[in-house]
Amino acid sequence: MNDMAQPGQKQQKRVSLRGQAYDILKRQILNCELKPGEAVTVTDLAEALGIGRTPVIQAVDRLMLDGLVEVMPRKGVVVSPVSLDDLVEIIEVRLLNEGQAARWAAERINDQQLAAMRDNFDRMRAAAKTRNISDLIALDSEFHGLINKAAGNSIMAEMLWSSRAMSQAARSLFLMQLTRTVQTSTPCAAPPSFRSAR
Repeated sequence: MNDMAQPGQKQQKRVSLRGQAYDILKRQILNCELKPGEAVTVTDLAEALGIGRTPVIQAVDRLMLDGLVEVMPRKGVVVSPVSLDDLVEIIEVRLLNEGQAARWAAERINDQQLAAMRDNFDRMRAAAKTRNISDLIALDSEFHGLINKAAGNSIMAEMLWSSRAMSQAARSLFLMQLTRTVQTSTPCAAPPSFRSAR
């Protein structure tokens, strides 16, 4: 189980069941274990995770705020597709805010935070060499979390945290597809969520 509530933060206390459910479901969405358009019930999720329905419902509420899922009558919890238009708008917002966060981080970072970033970068390089996509995605999230923490602005960090979720889902789809293409040397079709946006 992924017991980190947010990338870049060391585990200091026991994570709640709600937090565990959120972390696991988010990771499954970002790693494409739960695919865009896929529908599941809260009961199915609770059974798969081995926890009660209440923390799963709370986790789903948080995933809805992140834009990663929708709850649809008679269908259940549906993983949100990400269109190309959605992705472009998210990237535009991130370009503005992440640039400012990086500037603040450069001005305010301390030695411990800088060491954590260097360590993260070394681990990212190792993951890239072995083409470990899921580790790269997790380390990238951790790196951005470290920047946000060094920037010292909790409101901007929350905004960036939410906007990254949908772009991560789209990027995960692309990277998984690209990896399959490199490994099989077959032509790569864009994921359905991208094709439908054209």
